[in-house]
Amino acid sequence: MTAFTDYYVIEVEKELGERVPEFKMELVKNLYVQGYHPKRTAEEIFKVFVEDALKEFLKKSWMSNEEWNETLNESVNNMGGWKKIISDIKVGISNGMSFTQQMNLVKLLLFME
Repeated sequence: MTAFTDYYVIEVEKELGERVPEFKMELVKNLYVQGYHPKRTAEEIFKVFVEDALKEFLKKSWMSNEEWNETLNESVNNMGGWKKIISDIKVGISNGMSFTQQMNLVKLLLFME
């Protein structure tokens, strides 16, 4: 990576409240090339992780992609939409709770139900 992409990753990590996981680095590079601001890149990473967490608990093997997308959209809307979810994540980060810690709590709560 170049010095500027290193700087970009650092800015994204500030928004995330933690380091970018290695397996998401390719996503960060692609969003950088597309001209995304670091804040928007962090929001896209939040979305990917939230979708993955929800998929782990809500997606059934019999669901088609269309059915899963409908379930995901309903779940996100029930939680107040992406803006609310991302805002809540940022509040957690500003209160000292990393994104990963928050996702682990969400998974724990989903598992308990």
